[in-house]
Amino acid sequence: MEDYAQEAVKAVKAGKVIVVPTDTLYGFACDACSMGAVHRIYEIKGRNYTSPLAIYVRDVEEIRRFAVTDHLPNGLLTLFFLDL
Repeated sequence: MEDYAQEAVKAVKAGKVIVVPTDTLYGFACDACSMGAVHRIYEIKGRNYTSPLAIYVRDVEEIRRFAVTDHLPNGLLTLFFLDL
């Protein structure tokens, strides 16, 4: 399993799209900062570029790298990152 994980990380860092299992289906994954890889996911899915893709982020500051959050109430985003 460790070999597969290392291979997946290497592919994502190289700007490639990988397939990952989720609890209900398989999904596509890539580096959200790699525009070529993001465009490739849109192509694979045959999706309109106006339809957003989900991304995973590590913290609130990273959300702000990818989205405009000025309109949200102060503190709202941090609620999603509280340790339970």
